Amino acid sequence: MLGESSAVLRTAMRELMAKQCRNIVLNFRDITEIDSAGIGELVAAFGTVKSKDGQLKLLNPPKKVRDVLKLTQLAKLMDVYVDEESAIRSFG
Repeated sequence: MLGESSAVLRTAMRELMAKQCRNIVLNFRDITEIDSAGIGELVAAFGTVKSKDGQLKLLNPPKKVRDVLKLTQLAKLMDVYVDEESAIRSFG
């Protein structure tokens, strides 16, 4: 569940930003659900990446997570992909 692991995401994003990584694919393969803390971390990650002229793409979110992304309108802000190759190619 993303939210319980929000500190892990926050730390990983800080490390990526410190390494000047600006185009990031966040794989939801092992995430089954997302709570409000997880949504907050996603929004923060998106904002951080965007402020550095980067892009954050979401990969493989399960139906429950996709439904929450649609409900919160985040699906309109963040690109969602079902295969990694397409997500990577989307960076141009």
